[in-house]
Amino acid sequence: MSAEGYLASSEEASDYLSEAGGMTFTRFAGQSLRDPFRLAALAGSGLTESAPDASFDRLTHLAARALDTPVAVVALVDDHRLYFKSQVGLAPEWDDRREIPVDDSLAAPAIVSGQPLVVVDTEADDRNWLNAAVQEMSARSYMGVPLLSSDGHILGTFCVLDRSPRVWTDDERSLVADIAAAVTAEIHLREAVVRATTAAADARRAERRLALVNSVTTALSETLDLSTALDRLSRLLVPDLADLCTVELFGFLPGVTPGLLAVHSADPEVARLLELAHGIRPRGQTPNSLAHQAVVERRARMIPEVDDAHLRRISTDETQLDYYRRLELVSMASVPLAGRGDALGVLTFATTALSGRRYGPADLELIADIGSRASVAVDNARLYTTEHMRATSLQRSLLPEVPAIEALDICAVYLPGRKDSDVGGDWYDVFELPDGGISLTIGDVMGHDITAAAAMGQLRSVVRVCAWQGLGPSQVLSELDQLVDHFHQADLATIVHGTLTLEADGAGHLVVANAGHPPPLIVGADGVCYLEDTPSPLIGAMENPQRDEQTATLAPGWTLILYTDGLVESVDLPLGEGLARLSELAATTAGLAATEVCDIIGSTIGESDDDIALLVVRAAGDRPASP
Repeated sequence: MSAEGYLASSEEASDYLSEAGGMTFTRFAGQSLRDPFRLAALAGSGLTESAPDASFDRLTHLAARALDTPVAVVALVDDHRLYFKSQVGLAPEWDDRREIPVDDSLAAPAIVSGQPLVVVDTEADDRNWLNAAVQEMSARSYMGVPLLSSDGHILGTFCVLDRSPRVWTDDERSLVADIAAAVTAEIHLREAVVRATTAAADARRAERRLALVNSVTTALSETLDLSTALDRLSRLLVPDLADLCTVELFGFLPGVTPGLLAVHSADPEVARLLELAHGIRPRGQTPNSLAHQAVVERRARMIPEVDDAHLRRISTDETQLDYYRRLELVSMASVPLAGRGDALGVLTFATTALSGRRYGPADLELIADIGSRASVAVDNARLYTTEHMRATSLQRSLLPEVPAIEALDICAVYLPGRKDSDVGGDWYDVFELPDGGISLTIGDVMGHDITAAAAMGQLRSVVRVCAWQGLGPSQVLSELDQLVDHFHQADLATIVHGTLTLEADGAGHLVVANAGHPPPLIVGADGVCYLEDTPSPLIGAMENPQRDEQTATLAPGWTLILYTDGLVESVDLPLGEGLARLSELAATTAGLAATEVCDIIGSTIGESDDDIALLVVRAAGDRPASP
């Protein structure tokens, strides 16, 4: 090899090129063609996937004209090819081909060494004369400068070629370095655009995911009814995060049947197929399934690409395998629903051929976050359900059985509030007094917890004892005032307590005292009316209040309706509107049996945020008059 034939390692050539154009090359140690950081920088520039660029074309044309060379190229080098981002002077087929294998590239030595490469005569260089690029591109003379990313990685080379041996002058070397600097500046500009575009996309994606997480949190916190919450969750996540979302629960929740609690899919047929497959054997019980592994390992698990081998591993038989295949699953992820020490269930997400999306690490992180929030909701629902069942059981045990009283038709019901409402202190009571009269009570202790239910039981017992001893309605309420004030058995309570005496012809006489409670409703042959007067204060609201009594004569055929405020008042229903609605409804029940009246009112009013106690009493026939 002649001294002037190959100058790539010459201090004279490389130092000169490094000083020209304000660029520095001689201190680069070079990079392996397959250096992962270099390849990542190249991929991050987006240049190898973009169309021809006029800015780069102007620079290659400028170099060809200024240097009077037949070929000028902006070449980017990845781990297997040299890609022409811009070229001038190559044969027409290169316009479509635009690449050669990297092993056939004259640019490879510049990448590996990190140095400018100057070749006066390729045939005089024993390291290059066999290079396929020399033969294929007819390159007898070459000068190239490495192109750098903004963070210093070598992405490729800017080079000029001649088809005859050529000694490159100092001015030509300087010009190549200057044009290479301009190419590098264009590369940095493209990188900045890609980074800005990527950052904006990441910000939008993060914003959408934050909005999704917030929506999930809201959906799970708006109700303590587990079925409702998880159904909302599965619907919320399709199609934003998945094409198919399922919730499978195990047998640790009171009142919840183990199995698929919620299945939602963008395609109803997919949901149907999954339920059929689950009916053969639940995935949570299949050791090889993703859902089972997530539960056992207590962490989110993902399969970026579901293959047929996985479907075979989780299938019990050919029928189940056929169902799974027809789902056309692409990616899957499962996250356990873990309570305090227990695996409560598993939440599974899947994408199908409908969207073709594939899950990645960022998706798994989001899914794990959603699973954590859902786990809290499930565990809270479990605790709430347990407490609610205990409180409801306590409350129902404190409510009396409705007695059979001659000539009276009586029906009493307790209607729990919506499942996301705690148990309350609503109660009713009816019993026959020693003098033949009838004691009637409806009441509501403020609060929604076991304490309210317990206080209700205490107040009911006091009312019974006082009424049995012959105290009138107002006296009974006064005794309750003293009890609450002295023993602090309840904070506040509303009560209507009355005494009913019956006549032989079915008529009646009613005396009541009202402590802040909605008024009794009387239904008669001539219409309906509320037994209204200025009610006295709530039980426990003030010390020794004045308690007045009201009286009413009940004509034969009467019906008396006592109720708690959940029936006529709510956040969306003002009390006046609720009373008017009940009055209109009750007017349609004249002459009906007490159970029919309860059924009509209960079914028409529907669910309430608050618990409801309802007591219906009506004359049922002749009986001896009260003495």
